[in-house]
Amino acid sequence: MDENGFDLWFSVFDFGRQVSARAELDDFKRRNSKTKDQRSKTSVLRVLSFASMLRDLAESAWRRAPKVLRRWSVRLTNARFTVTAAGIISNSEDRVLLLKHRFRTGSGWGIPGGFIEADEQPEEGLRRELREEIGLELQTVRLYKARTFKGTRQIEIIFYGRTEGVATPQSQEIKKAGWFALDSLPEGLPPDQRHLIKDVLQSWSKT
Repeated sequence: MDENGFDLWFSVFDFGRQVSARAELDDFKRRNSKTKDQRSKTSVLRVLSFASMLRDLAESAWRRAPKVLRRWSVRLTNARFTVTAAGIISNSEDRVLLLKHRFRTGSGWGIPGGFIEADEQPEEGLRRELREEIGLELQTVRLYKARTFKGTRQIEIIFYGRTEGVATPQSQEIKKAGWFALDSLPEGLPPDQRHLIKDVLQSWSKT
């Protein structure tokens, strides 16, 4: 074999060796990549399995704990609110009942209502407040809406009801009570209550 033939043969051999080495490198990278993926998937599965085990342990501990402990743990880990029941009460003339409280901020005027007592349903609380404050019984009542006050951490459940009769203060907390038309609401009535009253008298009272 002459020198040119030898050089050609060596070039082909070297090219083949480079191709083979590159193929082996690519194959190694693919296998290494698959190994990393498998390791990653295995790690994720282990983490998920451990998390599931912790949840099961927490559930088991919760169910075995005394009721008193469970109740207090819920109270300590959740926001606490006071709950009141209020009513937009109208009569057959579509006048709304308003009370002037001695200890209410501002003018004192507002819709009737108060705090719900322990083991008392919201509607029962509203009916009790009306009996205690002005001596009236609700004839009909239905849920209107609920809202929250962030500053005072208060939840107010508002009802719409109807009744008849003279509103006479029965409690030392109530200074005045009366029935008012929509266009003659007292000065100092909170704007949000004006809006609620308007919404009820213009829509809900017609249904």
